[in-house]
Amino acid sequence: RHFRRTAPQYGMAERVARRMIARHGANAAREATLQLNQTIDRGDLSARDLWACVVHLIHERQQGGALDGDGEADAFIKSGQEIAASRQLALAGK
Repeated sequence: RHFRRTAPQYGMAERVARRMIARHGANAAREATLQLNQTIDRGDLSARDLWACVVHLIHERQQGGALDGDGEADAFIKSGQEIAASRQLALAGK
């Protein structure tokens, strides 16, 4: 709980967690973990911290009930998916 109170990205993490739950339901934590792993692979520490918090929040929320989605979080999730897709294309081209 200490990390969540002090993390500057907590509000965004909450919105992303809500949207991941709305979009992926029971698979939300798995999907968020995939995003987390991709940020680690890219060496993006800021995004890594955000996605780690998202995974944690999803686990908490799914134990206590799902939350609604959010449009701003959709854009963040989509940008992460687009980065991952372009990275896969780049790796396939090598």
